[in-house]
Amino acid sequence: MEMLQLSETVKNKFSSRQLGDQMRQDITLSRNIADLVLIAISKNQQHVKDIAANSRQNSRAAKPQTRAEEENDTEL
Repeated sequence: MEMLQLSETVKNKFSSRQLGDQMRQDITLSRNIADLVLIAISKNQQHVKDIAANSRQNSRAAKPQTRAEEENDTEL
């Protein structure tokens, strides 16, 4: 959890006494908040993977070919 980047508003809400009291009284609320955090982490992880894959594709396309690679491409 300490590696998550949260806005100040969310940090304040998560650390509020009122939310803590509600979570102790309602186990379903605790589970729902945990589910939301896990979903957010999963979506963020997928977004990062997509950006990384796109970055790798762009760097391959920008790589200049050598004359030998160009000749191999024309032979196919």
